[in-house]
Amino acid sequence: MSESRGPKNDKLDAFGLAEQLRIGAIRTKVYKKRGRFARLGYRAKAHALLVADSVRVQSRIKALLRSRGVATAGVDVYSTSERDEWLLKLPQSARSLAELLYLEYDGVEDKHGTPQRVFLGCPHMTYGQMTEWGKRIVDAMEKAGKKKIGVPAYMFGSQYVKDAFEKRNPEVAKKLKQFGVSIPINCPMMWCSTPIEGAELVATNSSKTRVYTTARFFFDDALTELTVTGKLPADVA
Repeated sequence: MSESRGPKNDKLDAFGLAEQLRIGAIRTKVYKKRGRFARLGYRAKAHALLVADSVRVQSRIKALLRSRGVATAGVDVYSTSERDEWLLKLPQSARSLAELLYLEYDGVEDKHGTPQRVFLGCPHMTYGQMTEWGKRIVDAMEKAGKKKIGVPAYMFGSQYVKDAFEKRNPEVAKKLKQFGVSIPINCPMMWCSTPIEGAELVATNSSKTRVYTTARFFFDDALTELTVTGKLPADVA
């Protein structure tokens, strides 16, 4: 007869089962098949692990720079185009560690392939952000002499923001529509949770979308070039 552990509660039960598992006292082992969502479950687990690894190495890069008196506000410190400038701010003895951390960061962030869609908004655009991005895309398209965007692009915002943007910027809104840019009024994270979008490579400027979905984060200049040409800049591809 087993010894009583006192009044029953979840905490005691959990510790009791953990102790039995530790000493091998559980005789009946149960395996629960994952079923039809097994692949999705493993993909979600892999994404969570990669995001955790990415956040960890980002923290280590900033911690190294700060330990040498280098201020690192913002995310420019991770950009490949500005990396050499950050390395020069470190003493020679510390650069080898920084280079290894950057290699780790690049390895974790590499999703092997060009994104198939661009999701803009963090996760929803304000009126100012939608106006800025609308003009940015129109200017880049006209400068490149393009009539259609290189990959499907979406500027997410509320119905109120969308209506205000289209009312106050009719020419920009008209050109965006002609170029193929969409302005959905729902959430990019909701889109990424669907089976079709979940299987695609998505680029975003939203840290929140990147954390909670499989989308990959890029800086604005890279996203602009991807939207216009369908290709990432050489230094971030």
